Order: sequence, then structure tokens, then C-alpha cells
Amino acid sequence: MFILNTSPAIGQKKPLGQFGTARIKKNIRYSLFANCEYLFANPEYAGYNHPMKPQDIIVMLKIFLWKNGRWSIDAIASSIDLSNSETHAAIKRSGKAGVFDALTERPRRAALEEFIIHGVKYAFPAEIGAKVRGLPTAHSAPPLSSLIVSNKEDVLVWPTPEGKVQGLNVSPLYPCVPVAAKNDPKLYQFLALIDALRIGRPREQKCAIDEIIKRLRAPNEIE
Repeated sequence: MFILNTSPAIGQKKPLGQFGTARIKKNIRYSLFANCEYLFANPEYAGYNHPMKPQDIIVMLKIFLWKNGRWSIDAIASSIDLSNSETHAAIKRSGKAGVFDALTERPRRAALEEFIIHGVKYAFPAEIGAKVRGLPTAHSAPPLSSLIVSNKEDVLVWPTPEGKVQGLNVSPLYPCVPVAAKNDPKLYQFLALIDALRIGRPREQKCAIDEIIKRLRAPNEIE
């Protein structure tokens, strides 16, 4: 793991230009999570755009799962309930962060795996609210719902008007999540597993990590 060594001397603040934007762009690829963590913790670098946004994870996973020939911006956007401009911006940010390969037009699996497992719960934490009707997530949704036994008072859902399950309200990774999940069962599983990392207990997090790795490394073997 490589963390940018940009700490100024005590009592001194260094402007971004003092060590160069080009150098940051080069070094940030060594560890997406480490550098995201650094930029979050140092507001003096607020002028440097955060390399990833929550919707970028959804776009990357949708492209990763895409099997119907060559994907297009329009097809990806419509399937996950984002605008074309939002989808294009997500791909661009992911490329700058080293998560998307513009030559192969595919996500870099190892980088995507690293950020999901080690970074998402810190960069995009979830909040749990009052009971609502919605779509099950985390341990209440597949695949963890068949692996972990939980009581009825522990059901977690994304709020949605069409929801048929009552549970505690979990703030989704991005507002488009319920629609994106309904449109793609495999994407639904990924997004529910990510929520288990964001809000789950240690056992749930461990199971979620195992299932995410299995799906990222052998996607064709998962039903």
C-alpha cells in the first residue's frame, strides 16, 4: 500500500502546486483506497477531485457483468437508472482512479475488488433509519439470506414505493440502487453484499467478502 507522503512541516501548509498535479495522478494509482483516505482526511486538498463517487461502483459492476455483446453508455445508463452524462462521468472518474481500463473497456478486476472490500465502507458509509417498506439488502437479501440466520426484527431494506418487505431503512449506495437491483439479479447480489460490508457485523462482513471475491473472480460460475 502506498500513501502519498505530502505531510507539511508542523505549522506549515503546502499548496497542491508545490508537489505537482502530475505526480499525484501518477502516485494515486498505487493504492486507490489509501489515497482516497488521505484526500478525505486533508481538506486543504479539496481542490483535487475525489477519484470515485458511489455511483461509479454501480456503473463498474454493471459493465463487469455485461454479457450482451459490446456495452454502450445508453444501455448501461438505462439499466441502472442513471443519465447518460452521469454514466459517462462515472466511467471517466473510474479510469482516472485506475479502476477502469479504457483500452479493454472493462473494469480492472483487482482494483475494483480492492476498493469494494477495503474502501467503500469508509468512503460511502450507510445509515440505518426507521422501519419502512422496501427491497431487502445486506444479510436480508441473497446470497447472505441463505447463509446467515437472522430474526424478523433484523430485516434491512432499501426504501421503495413498490417494496413488499418491512424492515429498517438502509440508505442505499446511490438513489438508483433499488431500480438497478430490480433490473439485474446479479447486480442486486453485489449491491446487497456491499451493504453487508457497509453496515454488517464481523461475521456478515466476512461472508460478504468471500461472496464478493467469488463473484468477481469467477462471475460465470455464479447463478
